Amino acid sequence: QFWKIEENSIKLNKNTLFRKTLSLPSNVSTGMYNVKILHYRKGNLISQEESKIKIDKTGISANIYNIAQNFSAIYGIIATLRNYFYDYGLLKISKVTMPVISVGNITAGGTGKTPMTIHLAEEAKARGLKPGIVSRGYGRNSTGLQIVHDGCEFKGTLENSGDEPYLMASLLKDVPVVVSENRVDGAEKLIQDYAVNLILVDDGFQHRSFFRDVNILLLNASGKKNTYHMLPMGFLREPLSNIRRADYIFITKGDRKNIPSKVDRYVDNYVESKTSYKLKKYRDGNLVDAEIPEFELFA
Repeated sequence: QFWKIEENSIKLNKNTLFRKTLSLPSNVSTGMYNVKILHYRKGNLISQEESKIKIDKTGISANIYNIAQNFSAIYGIIATLRNYFYDYGLLKISKVTMPVISVGNITAGGTGKTPMTIHLAEEAKARGLKPGIVSRGYGRNSTGLQIVHDGCEFKGTLENSGDEPYLMASLLKDVPVVVSENRVDGAEKLIQDYAVNLILVDDGFQHRSFFRDVNILLLNASGKKNTYHMLPMGFLREPLSNIRRADYIFITKGDRKNIPSKVDRYVDNYVESKTSYKLKKYRDGNLVDAEIPEFELFA
């Protein structure tokens, strides 16, 4: 048995919520509707009723929408259990001999991790430290540990390094950069072979098997309405309550007033400052002459 909607009976109404799974015409927009529902079994009309329905997504059937909701719930449970195991010592956390600063986010997508990591590396050098960067290297065509830059020259290519590690090495020029699925292995390589005394972990917030001395979290203030729902319905990698793991939170691409209240409740001891970065566009490691807006960082 299934439900059909008689399209010419749909009238806009903003009052009540009707909870059933329906297959909807693709041209129906979001909102509250008054509908006539025809109930069929084996092709024969057996009953009909009038009711109201809230349509949440345009162009996505209610069945797919509900499946995505279920996957989001399952993903959230898995992420919660994983964090629980780390919190209570049921999963191992490895530590290296040098201090570690992790830069990451709680959502999938860009929040400004690469500019922040570059900024930290520059600040570390200005203070007489020798930083090294370890990244996962998403999008690369290689596996395992790869040397992107040894602090003097490139050892890897754009293809086997990944876009962001290669860009960081291109801009910093004298900072060793490695990529590895296992960040601990990458950090050990930097310490043993390049004598770095500070490890910067790019996109490390969820990589909990690696101990960090400072945990930096970036929040994107320009995110869409569904950003702070669990994957795949939204972009959250883990529940919002885990924001509390961060030692420092930076709001990027906007300021605090753009952050939803359900996220802002986890941001304490707020001190506002703003730094603007002039971005440059690179293609295949070469600077492209293009106008790019300034990147603003609020902390």
